[in-house]
Amino acid sequence: MGSLSGATPRERAERIGERKALVDQLKQAIAKAPSRDLLARSIGRVVARLEPREIAQLRALITGPRAAIAFHARKTLNAIALGQDEEREP
Repeated sequence: MGSLSGATPRERAERIGERKALVDQLKQAIAKAPSRDLLARSIGRVVARLEPREIAQLRALITGPRAAIAFHARKTLNAIALGQDEEREP
């Protein structure tokens, strides 16, 4: 599958036909592939099975705002433990 510049018209037509066939094969493969949503759900289920039970329980109990507060508190405690001034952080 080299350059088409030095090829005869017939060779060009053959190469174009080969490439069109490859594009058709790719389109068929894409059509048979699972959707992004299905993949995301499947990956989510696998990850859920891999994480410890305690983390799954926390995810069920902690809402978005509570999680933000907890992460900010953790960041602040780390800064205090490391002797960093919170005002200097961006």
